[in-house]
Amino acid sequence: TCAWLGLSAGLCEELARYAFLRWLRRDDRTGPHGLAFGVGHGGIESMILGLFVVQALVDVVVIQNVLPDRLPQT
Repeated sequence: TCAWLGLSAGLCEELARYAFLRWLRRDDRTGPHGLAFGVGHGGIESMILGLFVVQALVDVVVIQNVLPDRLPQT
């Protein structure tokens, strides 16, 4: 199931990128414009992924250091 979700997400993303560059931004397909488009797209994805990793790290630190002291004993 997860493989199909990943494949469909990749297919939709690539088709949208192709359509955008094919019909809306013809000048951005080559040279420095194309490089900037690719780096910008990849850069945004890596920053979002990095934010998820930082959030997970903060969650782990909070769970290990703050929450056990404040949980009621049963």
